[in-house]
Order: sequence, then structure tokens, then C-alpha cells
Amino acid sequence: MVCKNCQLCGREGQADLVCSWILADGEVTEACWCVCKDCRQHLEDRVWSVYRELLVM
Repeated sequence: MVCKNCQLCGREGQADLVCSWILADGEVTEACWCVCKDCRQHLEDRVWSVYRELLVM
């Protein structure tokens, strides 16, 4: 898949496909987003904070 814009901020240009797993209702699914360099760290921090909460439980 070729990314032409960031799905988080809407900026057009270079974006990379970033994927993660989502656990909902006992099922694991893969979710992917096109994310620019500026938004990537923010997305990874948000995803990691959710996983961290699950690990602490």
C-alpha cells in the first residue's frame, strides 16, 4: 500500500504504513494507518500506553 497523506493530521506527502493489533470483544484484529514522520511517535506512544495498561491489569 502506498501512502499519499497522513491519516492523523491530513498532511499530504511522505507517510509510512504503521500497523498494530487491536483487542476488542475477545478478538484480535490488525489496524493500519498511514502516518507521517511527525505523527508517528505520537501514535506509537498512544498505542504503547494502551498495551501498558493491559499488562498492568
